[in-house]
Formats: sequence, structure tokens, C-alpha cells
Amino acid sequence: MNAARFQRARFLLAGLGVLLISGTIRAYDSYDIGVPLSVMKGDPDVTFTITPYQGALPDPVPLRLPAQRAEELLASLAAAGLDRGKWFATIHYRESSYGFRKGNGGDRDSDPAAFDGLIDHIIALGGQAVRLGHAAMTPFRPRQGFVDLAAAPTLVQAAAASASRFMIAGPSGAITLAWAFQVPNTQVDAGNTMGVWGPSNFLTHEVTVPGGERLRNQTLRDAGLLDNDTLAARITAGGGYAVRKANADELAIVAKKLYARTADCQAWRTPAVLPPTRKPNTLTWPVRPMDTMPWVDLS
Repeated sequence: MNAARFQRARFLLAGLGVLLISGTIRAYDSYDIGVPLSVMKGDPDVTFTITPYQGALPDPVPLRLPAQRAEELLASLAAAGLDRGKWFATIHYRESSYGFRKGNGGDRDSDPAAFDGLIDHIIALGGQAVRLGHAAMTPFRPRQGFVDLAAAPTLVQAAAASASRFMIAGPSGAITLAWAFQVPNTQVDAGNTMGVWGPSNFLTHEVTVPGGERLRNQTLRDAGLLDNDTLAARITAGGGYAVRKANADELAIVAKKLYARTADCQAWRTPAVLPPTRKPNTLTWPVRPMDTMPWVDLS
């Protein structure tokens, strides 16, 4: 396939099955378009370069808000109460109250109270906190420096993600906004092995196994339990497995680490630069993904 055919193309970005943003993408001197594995899975004739769920490819192309709507969308954030002179962080977590989800999916839920406490920690760092999500999320108490966009339109939430200093989110679709816009982020309560793009790291949930050993991050992965289906089967079979999600104090440590990593961002984030690599004008198969799951050290 000749990359020149993608000089101008309409696109839909879907992250882990969740529609994020639509608009226009142009060909740059890097890459034209990425195709997620779920789109091409099972097609023996596929010869596109794709990005598997378990790995990531180098030199991702950061998305940007549609040029014709960028200022309007950013202005909507200010209208919602965000101070344009101060940085802010976005947060998101999964709740099973989402009405369109098939099945319960509670194994990827986080503790709403922990994220409510995280808001106070972000404000104490000198920033503002913005919640992304959906209208059925647990209500949080209003406070100065907190803007709740959980019920806002998708593009408004995307705009918030794009301009945020960093994002802290559970294993839910909104985290892909940080990946897409190349915003520094940490996924907490991670329960599966995955590959991501850009300045990301992970904090898994904590699993207590029979005998009392507590596993997290690499030890959880080494035990073969960084897989929600495998873990759920063990829990269903009995034997003393227990899962604990991150608490507010742990999320505060994550926020402090991200705050230190992003000292260069003292106001609203500007769009990420495009990768400097030359566009190859070829699509390669098979892909050679990288294993990208750096861990957050809470010590």
C-alpha cells in the first residue's frame, strides 16, 4: 500500500474498543496511520503494520485536536472552570455503573474514594484536577481546583487530556487519550500485560496469594497472574486469592512522581511534536513490538 494514498484521510481512533475522537489526519514526514490489532484480527491476507495489544512500536505519531476546533474546545475547558494560567492533571477510573458495558467487568474497577482523595493531593501540589468519565460515575464533592468533566462530550474530554500536565487512570478506555496525545501518564490498578506508547508507566493492583505473599508489578507478572481472566479463575476456584486496589496514599505517591517528571509543564500542555524519523512509505509484516511496562516504585 502506497502511503501517498493517505495524504488526507478521515479517521476514527478507537482505544481498546472505546471511541475516542474523530477528525482529519494528514500525512507527515513520519507515519500516516496506525491500525489496531482488533481491526485486522483473524484476516490471513492482512499485510499492514499493526500494533498488538501486548507490545508497542517505536516512534508513535501523536494526535492533535482538529485545527478548526482546537481553540473552541480549549475555551470550553476554561468555561467549565479551569484556570488557563495553572497546570492541571486529568484522572479517570473504571466503574461498573457505565450503562453500555457488556457484562460486569468489575475486575478492572478502581476505588472511587481513592481517586476522590487523589484530587486533594493534586490540588496540594499547586495544580487543578479534572475527572474524565461518564455521567453515572460516583459523585465527588465540589471543591476549588476540581473540575468534573465526567459527563462532558467526548471531544471536550479529549481536549482536557491533550492539555493536561499528566494523567492518572485505571485500566479503562480513557487512558488511551494520554497515549494518543503523548501526555505523561501512569496506569494504576493494571491487571493485564500490555504495551503502550510514549511516557507511560504502571502500578498493578495488589494480589494476595495462598500463604499470604502479596504480589504487585513484576512479581505479579512473574507469577503469571497479571491477567484478569487467569486471576478470576483462581479466585472463583477458591484457595485464598484476594485483590486490593490502590488507595489514596498510593495514588498521592504516583501524583508526586508524575509532578516531578513533568517539571517542564507549568501551564496547559502544548501539542506534542511529531517524530523526526523519516516516513518509510512502506508497511512491514510481521511487526516487532517492544515490551513496554515500566513499573512505579512506591518505596
